[in-house]
Amino acid sequence: MKHHWMITLPLLAMTVGCARTRMYDVTVRNGTHEPITLGLVKEGGPFERTWASPEQSAIRETQPSDVYWAAIQPGERRGIGPVSGKFYRSAHAVLRVYEGNLNLPGILAVDADAPNRVDIPLRPGKNVVTVLDRQGRFTAVPGDLGPPPPQTRPLHSEELNLE
Repeated sequence: MKHHWMITLPLLAMTVGCARTRMYDVTVRNGTHEPITLGLVKEGGPFERTWASPEQSAIRETQPSDVYWAAIQPGERRGIGPVSGKFYRSAHAVLRVYEGNLNLPGILAVDADAPNRVDIPLRPGKNVVTVLDRQGRFTAVPGDLGPPPPQTRPLHSEELNLE
């Protein structure tokens, strides 16, 4: 019985405690009519400040990483990466996207299931997504879909040239 534990404990330590380095390269196209704020977070360990979620940053009273978080205007494309981190087997990277050009308190005010937020699981390597607003709900689709459709707004009488 002693020999069984001598083999099992080292194997268990290797599977639970080993973190592997993963690399991510993310390109996001803003296919909405509003600015968006986006960032990379790690769900699971080990903890790394650069991969900290906004909630973790608020608890630690630090700002999210300037490298991993950005705001982009409608129709623009932004790349984040390549960036790497240490990940336990059960951990994964997520791209979070919020409507608006938000600061940390603004981000924290948006719940995970809010229609103006989308969380996109990432795979190691290259990830390309377009964020769209479909009937008031954010969604993300794979690939770069190009610029958003032109924004239409009603004309005001002073803008009309009837002469």
